[in-house]
Amino acid sequence: NLTENNEEVIIYPNPANQQLFIQLQTIEPLVKVEMFDVFGKMVFNKSINNEQIVELNLGNLSKGVYLLQLTLQNKLLEKKVVVSR
Repeated sequence: NLTENNEEVIIYPNPANQQLFIQLQTIEPLVKVEMFDVFGKMVFNKSINNEQIVELNLGNLSKGVYLLQLTLQNKLLEKKVVVSR
């Protein structure tokens, strides 16, 4: 599955290698992006300023499964992301 898709956000590619893109499909702004490993440790944290497409550099992450947490203005979205090498 190369694209994780719902009505609010598109995440691609998934599995990801070096980069992951988050594309918003909503007018509600994305405020913050966080990524957690399987142990719950935060491995990525980025504040977002009014961007429709956000690029994340995953080059420093080990391969595995991560939880991507997207904080929008009024809601929290969580997606599973696989990093492969």
